[in-house]
Amino acid sequence: MIRLLAGSLLVLGVTLGFSGLPASPEARDGAPMAPAGPSAPEIARFHDNEVPAGSVDGGVLKLEMRAVEAAWHPYGEEENGAILPAFAEQGKAPSIPAPYLQAELGQTVEVTIENTLDSLLIVYGFGERRSAPLEPWSIEPGERATRRFVADAEGTFYYFAKVGAYEEDPFQAIGDARFGSLFTSGAFVVQGPEMPESIDGIMLLGVYVHRLGPAILTINGRPWPYTKRLQYAMGDTVRWRILNTSVRTHPMHLHGFFYDVEAMGDIDETEIYWETQVPREVTVDMDRGETMAISWVAERPGNWLFHCHISGHVGPNHYPIGERASQEELLREQVLGNPHHDPEHHVEQGMGGLMMALNIRPSPDWRPDERDRRRMRLVLQTDSVPAPEGTPLERISPHRRVFSPIYQEPGGDISPDSVQVPGSPLILREGEPTSIWVVNRLHEPTQIHWHGLEIEAPFDGVVGVGGYNGMPTPPIMPGDSFEVRYTPPRPGSYMYHTHMSDIRQQGGGLYGPIVVVPEDEEWDPEHDKIMLVGFHPHAEGPHLNGRQGELETLELNAGESYRFRFMNITLGATVTFRLTRGAEPGSTIRWILAAKDGAELPQHRRENARADMPVAVGETYDVIVRLPPPGGQFAPREYSLEMWGDGLLATHPIVVRAPDG
Repeated sequence: MIRLLAGSLLVLGVTLGFSGLPASPEARDGAPMAPAGPSAPEIARFHDNEVPAGSVDGGVLKLEMRAVEAAWHPYGEEENGAILPAFAEQGKAPSIPAPYLQAELGQTVEVTIENTLDSLLIVYGFGERRSAPLEPWSIEPGERATRRFVADAEGTFYYFAKVGAYEEDPFQAIGDARFGSLFTSGAFVVQGPEMPESIDGIMLLGVYVHRLGPAILTINGRPWPYTKRLQYAMGDTVRWRILNTSVRTHPMHLHGFFYDVEAMGDIDETEIYWETQVPREVTVDMDRGETMAISWVAERPGNWLFHCHISGHVGPNHYPIGERASQEELLREQVLGNPHHDPEHHVEQGMGGLMMALNIRPSPDWRPDERDRRRMRLVLQTDSVPAPEGTPLERISPHRRVFSPIYQEPGGDISPDSVQVPGSPLILREGEPTSIWVVNRLHEPTQIHWHGLEIEAPFDGVVGVGGYNGMPTPPIMPGDSFEVRYTPPRPGSYMYHTHMSDIRQQGGGLYGPIVVVPEDEEWDPEHDKIMLVGFHPHAEGPHLNGRQGELETLELNAGESYRFRFMNITLGATVTFRLTRGAEPGSTIRWILAAKDGAELPQHRRENARADMPVAVGETYDVIVRLPPPGGQFAPREYSLEMWGDGLLATHPIVVRAPDG
């Protein structure tokens, strides 16, 4: 685990930057700002895509912009900033993100750009989409140019500019831009008859990388805790458009609620789903350049989060621009925790990056659920292991903490030195009011988030920000306990994990699976197979149920249905599960996709799919496996369930038993 964090944070985009993305050049090209003076650039304003830019003249939507150098202060004007290229609507200050453009389907759009920079400007995203390929637009230094086109495709799009060399592929341009796309990216929404007109929020995900410090990840130009706090009333239907204009995939997770994915797309096109196709999820893994339109219902009051589930993308990245942080300093805060963070305000002080907070006001007749409950007890234990020799963390601390949540049987006890990774599975029942007492035997504060559960806000596990106004969720201090109340509204596969010092505590084992069984069924571990992927404090890379390599053999009865529950709660690694024919890695067979994120799929969407399933962090998938009696080339006795990441990480050999035994 130490080697993973010390050596692979670049790959995960956790602290030091993004593999393959050049740092912003020096001087004017994204360097720390010089002191203000007569020729100092304008300060870029922030906006949240609430008011469209441009004006309509004779039915034509016209937008005039300047490409300028602007001063960006993500942590406030009193903190260091950077001088960067940005767009400014004519007559207004530059903005990050770029001005928001909204057109009607079939409307003529006229965009005029004046390039005041001293470099070639390559603009992507303006043009017709159905009738011709979307071509980039080159504007020379000092040139003023106009492009006129018809908004001929409904959807959620965006535009951005690259300063410098020409790139044909806009996705390459996003990943290889001289400045990145954070500063010149803008939302471009074309309204049509297939999607609702109301939009409650438009969020552009961006990243800034500077050679003197860690990456800064932003939503609408600002990192947490400076992002806008959203306000809704209980019962509202909320509609968001999310645009990933960064260089990294982001699994976007909504606490406490499922959301319907109404459309997915990119800079070129948007696929709008029919009502019977709409996926219902709590986490969607957005690739770079992707867009999505989602809706959800604010059913329960309180304070909640919407964020990327890669731990490093919501980690403590509050280092001022231009101040160099050593690898040891970054690792100390990420892995060992910051002793200066107030536990009562951990989420605000100890987290950053791609995160939004929202408040739902209660309705006048709302009352909390006060029914009698089944009582459970989850004890959080800890131990330590030596840090591997020769790693940076060996110089910081000679030992690495192991964190272990263990279910305590009624009337039983748990030895103080007992630890296990992952934590105990929690088996709940649909419709049964349940009370889970979380007992903290650690040496530090913590709190537990119940990932994917439609839970009440005080029990969601977000310290200082979650809960109700005036009654924020507290940390669970050492030696203390916390009661979590929950009545499962639906069966499914879920997870629990710490929501404090994620890289330290979750990377050390503080996570576990949750299964909610249907109200009329019993838990059947013989036919229900939990496949939980996480990190293990003793070794590198993702582990399957705490282990790597060849795992125990699974013996399955021919013709019987088994449910494999895939769950990924790593710090940021996507893994792929494959079910192959034969004892050695080989061709995949097929299984039935039954559920996503705990939501059971309707029968018409249960796909008989190739047994090759990528699972991003924060996602769960249920598949139904039924193997034929052994005999012949296409019904062998032996199969393998493989977990792939950076190579083959784990294998469950599977032996099929014939009906006669």
